[in-house]
Formats: sequence, structure tokens, C-alpha cells
Amino acid sequence: SITASHYRKAHGAVLVFDLTRRETFDKLERWIEELRQQAGPETVVMLVGNKLDLVQQDESTRKVSFEEGSTFAQSYKSSYMETSAIQNTNVNAVSYTHLTLPTIYSVQISVVAVSLKKK
Repeated sequence: SITASHYRKAHGAVLVFDLTRRETFDKLERWIEELRQQAGPETVVMLVGNKLDLVQQDESTRKVSFEEGSTFAQSYKSSYMETSAIQNTNVNAVSYTHLTLPTIYSVQISVVAVSLKKK
């Protein structure tokens, strides 16, 4: 759980999960609910599936389909994108999409990487 002060005044958030680790996707619902409770129900959320480079190298590593990610995002009235931080694929698009919110002059954005430590 992230402290309430991290969410305060945030108009938008980017929630990043690992396309190759299902458990990170499964945590998104809790993160969205917590975010909207702390920052407000009108907080704009973008969901990002990361590690697209690994999935492109070996499709069997994909644990969340594009369709599932997109459908989940739509159920929360959120946008969805897949990225590769290593290859810099769609990374700028994530920033651009969130920075063009109607309240650009006052938008504070939080980026949260949904992650679990491997044992």
C-alpha cells in the first residue's frame, strides 16, 4: 500500500504491471480502488503492460493477453497500452497520453509499478 500523501492532488496515475507475471495484473483492481479512494473517483488511470520485448521474443511468456488488459481497462474507464522499457517501445506515448489531459496546467501524475518480489 502506498501512503495517502503519495496520491494527494493526483489527477491521473499510470499503473504498470508485468505482462509476464500474472500476479501483478491480478493486483490492479486493488490498486485502482485504493487510488480512487485516496485521490478521488474522477482520477484518470492509464494501465500499462510492460516487458513487451520479452513477449515478442517468446509469446509463451505472455501471461496477460492484450484483449484481457484492454477489457479490464475499459471496465474502469481507463486506457491501456503495452510497452517495453528496455526497447523504449510506447514509453513516450504513455507520457504524452497522460500529459494531454484537459487540466494540463495542474495535473500531477503518479506512476505506480505493480510488482511482487520473486521468491
